[in-house]
Amino acid sequence: MRWGEGAFVPVQIKASSARARPEDAGLFAALRPRAGCWHVFHVARLEAWWLFSPEELAEAAGRDGDGAWCVQLTGMRDGRPYPLERFRHLVVAGFARLREASLGR
Repeated sequence: MRWGEGAFVPVQIKASSARARPEDAGLFAALRPRAGCWHVFHVARLEAWWLFSPEELAEAAGRDGDGAWCVQLTGMRDGRPYPLERFRHLVVAGFARLREASLGR
């Protein structure tokens, strides 16, 4: 993402469709993050956005046998997906954190 001051921060955006199976709504697999790259995840079924710094994603993600990363942001309750509590602090309504990171704050 780039702002008018010439500030820049690399971002990868991943999304799951509203038509994804409810139990897979917040599953993001086969991630191959680049160093220093922020990640934005969107779950259409919940109309929710998560924003992870490179460090937060490294801490939260698991690894599969091929070395790819995966993260499960939602669980199931009463047959419906819901945001997992351990990632609730990363749910965002805007991207102010990205702007601050791009400006070195």
